[in-house]
Amino acid sequence: MNGSYVAATACVCAYGVGVDALWNGMMSGRSALSSPPWANGTATVVGTFEGLGQSQSTRCEALALAVAQMIAAQEALSGPVGVVVGNGTANDHFDDGDEPGRIADAIGAHGPVAGVRSDCATGIASLELAQAWLDLRACESVLVVGTSSYADQVSMQLLSMSGALGSRSAGLPAPFGRQRRGTAVGEGAAALLLKRTSSSGLGPRVLGTGLTLNSHRLVAPPTSCAALARAIRKALKTSGIDPSMIAAIIAHGTGTELNDEHEVRAIRDVFGADAQRVPITSIKRWLGHTFEASALFSVIAAMQALKTRTLPGCGTAILDPEFEDLSIADSHVELGQERFMLVLAHGMGVINGVAVVGDSRPVKRAASS
Repeated sequence: MNGSYVAATACVCAYGVGVDALWNGMMSGRSALSSPPWANGTATVVGTFEGLGQSQSTRCEALALAVAQMIAAQEALSGPVGVVVGNGTANDHFDDGDEPGRIADAIGAHGPVAGVRSDCATGIASLELAQAWLDLRACESVLVVGTSSYADQVSMQLLSMSGALGSRSAGLPAPFGRQRRGTAVGEGAAALLLKRTSSSGLGPRVLGTGLTLNSHRLVAPPTSCAALARAIRKALKTSGIDPSMIAAIIAHGTGTELNDEHEVRAIRDVFGADAQRVPITSIKRWLGHTFEASALFSVIAAMQALKTRTLPGCGTAILDPEFEDLSIADSHVELGQERFMLVLAHGMGVINGVAVVGDSRPVKRAASS
């Protein structure tokens, strides 16, 4: 399967506006998370996007509209254009179910429209739906948007009560760390414009996806990693990619005790002895957990890593010795010649989502001084 060509990307997050702001922020090693006014002396940190003006819509919808308009400014939306918007529910949520339609109208998109809610795997589920539309020739291109806004006090209380954050006062997340205690919330939106082919035949692609469902406890993964491992294998098979061809993995990596261990076991299961070769990272320490938008942020980060041949580290100083057999990237890693990366996501329930991202453009390394 050839997958889909990524014609344009856009995002807004605590680092600011645009993919360059996201990438430069992560590569600087400076987290975008900070203590909110309502932290009351605790170690709570959140990532908030400060660029929204006054709006009649919810923050989720306003964030989604912002990235949709950025995509429309980059790429002419000709022919039938589908729109998939992935969003969640919290204190500030989509209120009437027609926000994807309003976003489509705002950018002049005339094609199929859908909203997707699959918790932290929403981005992967949205990409799979978009690919199905393209395969069916229901449209010429598909705008895929993920949006999330939980970085307020009430939403944080709801998430904390559910157990989704681990320890709410854990401070900066420490994915795969020895003393990891919980994740931190970030808000933002990310968007990709997918097409069946590129005019040059070169460029970033989403080659395939894999989705599985555990039907387990709300916020805790099952003891077995079989379902997540199956999602990884499905994505690889759909893409026609062998594990030996993977350059790196951007894990869900929330920095909670159970999540990180669950992912590591699935990676070991799929990659076997080759698991030690593949660098693994997470971007949660840098911009926070953006829930329904998180998988698309990871996909964009994977495309940037393949383009620059540099993988951002997860920023965890002291790694869990249980993961010593793996190549957890605590700091930035220069990638080899492999052209493909895995993005992992899994959410409440537990829904597992995996995407294979590739880039067929010639490698352009920075000149050595």
